[in-house]
Amino acid sequence: MPIDTVASVCGMCPVQCPIEVEVENSVCRFIHGNRRIPGIRGALCTKGAAGISFRNDSDRPAFPMLRSGMRGQGGWKRIEWDEAFDIAAERLRSCTSVSGSSDMMWLDSGGCFSGFRRAFARTLTPHVHTEDAIVGVHVNEAALSLFGFDASQLIPDFRNARHVVLQGRNLFETVHIQQANDLLDNLEKGAGLTVVDIRSNPTTSKARRRLAIRPGTDYALNLAVIHLLLKDHRSILATDTIDDIDQLETAVQECSASWAQERTGIPAGDIVSLVRDLAKAAPRIVWMTGRGVWGYADSFYTCRSAWIINALLGAVGTVGGFRIVLPEDAYGERPLNGFAPAGSLNEPSEGIERPRAWELLSSLTDPGGALLRSLVCYRCDPLALFPDPTHTRELLQRLETILCITDSWTEIAWMADLVLPLSAFLERESVIGRLDLPHPLWVVRRRCIAPTNDTKADWEIVSGLAKRFGKFDFAVDGIEAVWNRQLEGTGIRMRDFDRTGFIDIAGLPDGPLPKTPGLRTSGGKVSVFDPSLKSRGIAPLAPFTVKSGIEAGRFRLIAGGCGIHYEGNTLNVPLLNRQMSENVLWMNRSAAESLGIANGDRVRIASEDIEETIAVRLSEFMAPDAVFLVSGFGRSIPAESRAFGKGVSAVGLMRNGWKTKALVSGAPCRAESFVSVFLADKAEKEGSRS
Repeated sequence: MPIDTVASVCGMCPVQCPIEVEVENSVCRFIHGNRRIPGIRGALCTKGAAGISFRNDSDRPAFPMLRSGMRGQGGWKRIEWDEAFDIAAERLRSCTSVSGSSDMMWLDSGGCFSGFRRAFARTLTPHVHTEDAIVGVHVNEAALSLFGFDASQLIPDFRNARHVVLQGRNLFETVHIQQANDLLDNLEKGAGLTVVDIRSNPTTSKARRRLAIRPGTDYALNLAVIHLLLKDHRSILATDTIDDIDQLETAVQECSASWAQERTGIPAGDIVSLVRDLAKAAPRIVWMTGRGVWGYADSFYTCRSAWIINALLGAVGTVGGFRIVLPEDAYGERPLNGFAPAGSLNEPSEGIERPRAWELLSSLTDPGGALLRSLVCYRCDPLALFPDPTHTRELLQRLETILCITDSWTEIAWMADLVLPLSAFLERESVIGRLDLPHPLWVVRRRCIAPTNDTKADWEIVSGLAKRFGKFDFAVDGIEAVWNRQLEGTGIRMRDFDRTGFIDIAGLPDGPLPKTPGLRTSGGKVSVFDPSLKSRGIAPLAPFTVKSGIEAGRFRLIAGGCGIHYEGNTLNVPLLNRQMSENVLWMNRSAAESLGIANGDRVRIASEDIEETIAVRLSEFMAPDAVFLVSGFGRSIPAESRAFGKGVSAVGLMRNGWKTKALVSGAPCRAESFVSVFLADKAEKEGSRS
């Protein structure tokens, strides 16, 4: 039989890499990255390559299910799709109104194909939030406060940068294929890479300079970098694009390299050397923060100071820096038609939406009245996103209805009242979406093979719900109707996607940038001391606060990703589970040996009333006052035959998460919890003696 190659888009993680799928006799044989896209060139990460294994996993939800019995007990009744849509509409309708109810929240995984879903959701409720709005709240709100738009509008140009600083961003392990390949190619040409991290990882191994920083002190480092740039390199800075530059210099005048050394543990000479390299490479600089620095109470200020560094170096809206996302008409193209019907709540007001997801959930215990009665989760799990799922679960139990649309089991799906199963990404097509790379693309996901179970694509599920709610703009009989609506008047036809799977909006990736529309601030400049911050009670640059000491035997818990899994979503995939079925606890070797712990020992890790047993891995290149866990493990879902009960849940140990609120956003903190670690054998002996 001939082998057909279908151009599509991966769905194993939020990056959504364009792919090519080889199909023979209605069977997927092989997946690789799209060979025609610069930076991808046929490459694909481990998760994407396991897409066929994911599709073939018999443990995935296979048909619509209505809960029977108590929440989370695993009692399910199979129902037909028409009944499922009827039940969903009946239960959600009681929490919605024509004008949009405050009693329902829609949590969405987001991504370039989410426009159709979110437009529909906004006809039901104003409370529509994405995973990125939760995880990236600090970096988004920091960018918004300076530039007038959030971080999604700033695309790192690793291909053309002269020096890159990755701060808590493990790019070469938690892989973004296009970004990683662009940076690797650039490093071979002589670009510099500095990595700021509490531990050694695959990204630090590629770096020219690794700055081993104390956990929670990144803000102090950034303040010192700003101080040194203004003090020693002012002549090369983009000072004319920044308001109140003298006020900024005054604010950081005490933050010298030696001041930062005392707080961060990074030698002052290394900080001075870094700043010198940045000044030489400006404006082709990318200083990028990642999840490794987004979980602290002061993460807003870490992210804001990082954006200020980029702005000082002229790296915002610059080739080799952060390119600003431009509308299609800037490239001479007509935009795709949107989905919002007249009078809908689809377009949010400018800025960060409020109340935020955690504020809505917290209101469930408010004596004055909860803001929520129902929750819809589309491939998004609040029990994995937020720290301390014990507390999160207590909040969610107060909801009247939980509806999950998912292609795999999640903790929230196991707790739900109704599950609408989503087809695997190889079995579903999606609307046309825009992928914002340095050269933006329109992409479309194609159905490669028919669904193996009684599952549906997201547009089919939205259409079924829309018919019950009378939202007939979204009640479509085929994906072609949606595509035609999007393309009407653009001069583009669906067959234009057939050969490559994408349309390049901007043309050649290294071509000249169109005229940038500028920043969306009142004066058109970077607004470090915006009066609106003061009116909200927010200090533009808060003083760095030294973290209190940690008692002996206790460690700050840091969680992060790995190259094999994305959070808990892929743990049960047969191919990936065989490569990594459980996590280990990473510790500093000296700190562990002082407690009598050797490499490979089984240890107990305890946080308040929770205690788990896990193997330990020791490293000299790990901060001595922290421990590290890959997140997503410790699954409590019996339906996942391979992942159930394997490893330890990192978020489950974050018992301080909801108690410590982040500055500015008020979000729960994932890096402000502490654990005790001791030998498992020792604990067992002490228990037997008692």
